Amino acid sequence: MALPSGAFDPPPTRSTSLPPLRRSARLAGEPPGGEWELRYQKINTWGATVEKKVRWNRLEAKSYGDWAYRVDKYSRRKAFYPGQLILATDPHPQTVLSRKLDDGEVAQTDCGPINAKMRHMVVINNTSNGVLCLPMSTLTSVAQLPEARMRELVSVSRSWPAQGPTPWAGRPLHMVMYGGGQYAENSFIDLCQPIHILAQSRIKDVGYISGGDYARLIRLLTYKENEARRAAFLLYEAQFFPNQMWQPDVNRTRPRSANKARMDKITRMRW
Repeated sequence: MALPSGAFDPPPTRSTSLPPLRRSARLAGEPPGGEWELRYQKINTWGATVEKKVRWNRLEAKSYGDWAYRVDKYSRRKAFYPGQLILATDPHPQTVLSRKLDDGEVAQTDCGPINAKMRHMVVINNTSNGVLCLPMSTLTSVAQLPEARMRELVSVSRSWPAQGPTPWAGRPLHMVMYGGGQYAENSFIDLCQPIHILAQSRIKDVGYISGGDYARLIRLLTYKENEARRAAFLLYEAQFFPNQMWQPDVNRTRPRSANKARMDKITRMRW
């Protein structure tokens, strides 16, 4: 009687040799690819010595820019000032559905590809850890924009036009742009989309608007803010009155007004 094949084969034994050493570039903090490594370089910028980490290609013996960027806001020669025009990264990216999977130009998250862009902005005021700005943009044609959207924009120009594409705001603001770059002659400042830029971000000084035009820009910004708040209060059947030179009083509690009681009642009914 023939026995089945393999009936008297010796049992398998566990290998005692060590597995090959595996080295992960991701765990080592290096960019993907065996030809890359991270190196430290010291440069002098803004009057201060800054140590930065760069992406270094071993095969080409060449640096391909910063791996990360940070600068101490206290080491700058001068702080940012109101009315300054800067170039910075918009920290409010949008989900881009048209990007393909594993696109190297955008970051990947659980929600999909994320895209950010460098854009021009005008500084409104400084904060504890950065600057509050209004974004700037150029539009090739304003004929497609609705009137309500145009009333959120104010035109700014390098020349002195008598009237621009935003007549509701009066004469366009005047800007001075430094040389060495391609800048549009006419641009727009968005009054309804403030952006906060951290002081540790990469920020480039590209120009300024005059003090008088900065004051007019703040008046336009205040006007649009009060207009939007009046519309918000009307949803509660209340009326908004801007506070003139108001500041919080920590030692006094004001009585509950009829407007506050009505608004709280509507809120409880809504949510």
